[in-house]
Amino acid sequence: MNVAPPRIGNSMSLQRAICLVVLSVFALTLAGCGKSGSSGSKSANMRFVNALVDGGAINVSVGSKNPVSGLAFEGITGYQQVDSGTQEIKVSVSGGSSTIIDASSGLSGDTAYTYLVYGTASAPLALVLSDTFTAPSSGVFLLRVTNAAFGTATLDLYVTAPGAPIATASPNVSNIAVGASSGFAQLTPGTLQVRLTLANSKQVIYDSGSLTFANQASYEIIAYTKGSSTLVNG
Repeated sequence: MNVAPPRIGNSMSLQRAICLVVLSVFALTLAGCGKSGSSGSKSANMRFVNALVDGGAINVSVGSKNPVSGLAFEGITGYQQVDSGTQEIKVSVSGGSSTIIDASSGLSGDTAYTYLVYGTASAPLALVLSDTFTAPSSGVFLLRVTNAAFGTATLDLYVTAPGAPIATASPNVSNIAVGASSGFAQLTPGTLQVRLTLANSKQVIYDSGSLTFANQASYEIIAYTKGSSTLVNG
């Protein structure tokens, strides 16, 4: 099932050049997920995100399957079936012959994952995120934050009414370290403003403008750098 990202606002008058992908996610009915993997159990379902700065398009193999070919920087795939069990995941840059990431990961059958490639071509990193969650009740939406903005500090997330000051507000999610992902925060749906700051400060490094979050929907925000680490630190 392909899940397209909603648009994010263009308000980017920032101290740092950090970008976000907002992935409209997880309100999933994963049709056709009952095929057997190589381990004899049900297939897993995985989507792929390329946040590899300066690496260009990537290819990804999962075990004996090749679900990704030529995924451009900032590209996002839909969920694809891969074999469950312990699988070797390899990443290469399109047009190249070298494998830049080669690691095994245990994948449960009938479970959804996000595979995130980030860092740089010379120092590539990857995260396997489980997209399993309890469906939100009425009057709530869920929001998870993953920090793939290598070369920067930990982050705080503020979700407020549009234009609301954050000077005296507490963050909705605090101290999200690079390479880490928060749990799913439960928030009240509506038209809201998403801001990221440096942890324990009010220095805004990303401002989404107004976004509409739907009742009983679930979302993921992935923070990643765009450009060099020097530009991020700028």
